[in-house]
Amino acid sequence: MSGKLSDIKNSLREIMGVGFTAPISCEVVSVEDNSCTIKIAGGMELPDVRLMATINNDTDVLLITPKVGTKALVWSVTGDLNDLVLLKCDQIDNVRYKQGDLEFELDSQSKKVTIKNNTTSLGQLMQDLHDIITNLKVTTPAGPSTGVLPDTTASLLQFKTDFKQLLN
Repeated sequence: MSGKLSDIKNSLREIMGVGFTAPISCEVVSVEDNSCTIKIAGGMELPDVRLMATINNDTDVLLITPKVGTKALVWSVTGDLNDLVLLKCDQIDNVRYKQGDLEFELDSQSKKVTIKNNTTSLGQLMQDLHDIITNLKVTTPAGPSTGVLPDTTASLLQFKTDFKQLLN
């Protein structure tokens, strides 16, 4: 099959000119880690389209993962159909940014946000804050307090529930 695909790519290159310098409109057929398979006009599928325009395999990345079935634009960095990269897509499944030990992710499947580094996450910090306030004790003229009032406990529980719906 790869021989046929190579022949088709070579034929397209001959028809369209020396290289592909304009973006190609397509549909995302599947997503595999940091690449996807697309379908271009005429129904031909092209695998291994990179989701990141980076040339090196650096660990610092901005990865935008398209939804399967979305319309997209791809472009060839070198003018070769074997070196396509995603430029734009209409619908996004996931966005991940990683720089050093900082990571930020928006996930449309879980409908949650993750912000973390190698020592903690925003979700964990909010959990810790909830626990601190829930167990807060203060000194009063009658001695140490025995805990928070029921209405405060209910508010804290709602706060915790709301954050768990948004943050990982």
